[in-house]
Amino acid sequence: MAVAAVIAIWVIFGLATGPTKQWLLATNMLGTLATCFILVLLQHSQNRDTRVLHTRVDELIRSSGARNHMIGVERLERDEDAPVVGG
Repeated sequence: MAVAAVIAIWVIFGLATGPTKQWLLATNMLGTLATCFILVLLQHSQNRDTRVLHTRVDELIRSSGARNHMIGVERLERDEDAPVVGG
């Protein structure tokens, strides 16, 4: 909600004073920085979730009665994983 208020104030200020080159440059720069920041946050979160998921799956495979040849299957090349997926 606070972000929407800041954006609204920014737009109103820009329209009231007239969109100068500096205002447009600042708007473009802030938008680009915000996009890059969000991209880094999302990528970090996704990488962490993937590591946790792989750790859990590896632990399940190591449990008694499981087939150990599945450990590390995520490291195989795409054409090498066909036998694993099929059976």
